[in-house]
Amino acid sequence: MTTEWRSGVTYKAGDKVTYEGKEYECITGHAAQIDWCPDIVAALWKECGEAPVEKKEEEKVEETA
Repeated sequence: MTTEWRSGVTYKAGDKVTYEGKEYECITGHAAQIDWCPDIVAALWKECGEAPVEKKEEEKVEETA
């Protein structure tokens, strides 16, 4: 599951987050600090591409019909 990156959260290797429209995977466990955001600290985060877009509830219903 991918969550929005937040300072103060403890991340472990393999955790995925979104930050400023992109998805990142944690490569080194750490407690996030405000100046360690994913787009700045390549030693902690690997960019995976664009953040996945959450489908609206109506679209999910149509797919199952």
